[in-house]
Amino acid sequence: MNTSFKILFSDRVIFVSLVLSAFLYVGSIAFVLFFYRSLPPFLPLYNKLAWGYARLGPTYEIAIPIGIPILLSGVNIFLEKYTYARTPLLARLLSLVSLLLALFTCIFIVKLVLIIV
Repeated sequence: MNTSFKILFSDRVIFVSLVLSAFLYVGSIAFVLFFYRSLPPFLPLYNKLAWGYARLGPTYEIAIPIGIPILLSGVNIFLEKYTYARTPLLARLLSLVSLLLALFTCIFIVKLVLIIV
């Protein structure tokens, strides 16, 4: 149960997925920061709600779709650390889930910003 992070990063699948997810998160944050000045004051972030102002959120709420997956990926990294000693396959699956979170977050952010701008 007491696995260090060095053992996690020696596994190639976990290391590659961690590097790619970090790259995708940094890329989506940089993309938002680059276009932040040209975004309108309200963004259509809540598309599941009914028509009207309920679907719109202030511009600073663009950080929510980036922040929640980063938090979940951090939790997954600590879960990987504690499950790697018993079941390395579960740790690899958790790292791939983190990679998919980062990929879908990046796609969502890029699509949203490019539709609005």
